[in-house]
Amino acid sequence: PDKVMAVFDRLREQFPQNSVIPRAKSAEEKAQEEAERKEIFGLQTIVNTGAASVDEVNRFYDYQTKQFVDRKQLIEYILTTKSDAMGQDIRDQYQKILDQSDRQIQNFENRRQQALNRAQAAGNGG
Repeated sequence: PDKVMAVFDRLREQFPQNSVIPRAKSAEEKAQEEAERKEIFGLQTIVNTGAASVDEVNRFYDYQTKQFVDRKQLIEYILTTKSDAMGQDIRDQYQKILDQSDRQIQNFENRRQQALNRAQAAGNGG
């Protein structure tokens, strides 16, 4: 476990804002993350019903998109630094995951734009 955590520590040094890289969390951090998840769940309903403000739409989609952006960042790093040591089938699998992440990010951005348009049309600018 210590060797594995050392690898994660090195990755966190390179990508300090990446939420996909595992790390030890205090009880306070876990509680804060749970509170954020509950807030996002509440925002989902508001966004889906078209009652969200521009700020709420952006908060919701920033949260939804982050895990895919962070995953993409790590996969690009692996493909850039380790590609020579991989077989073609493994490279293809990573590329497939990268492509899926790109599609999901684009899907979220399209849905964000639709929700922003609804919010602005409803006069929910702030």
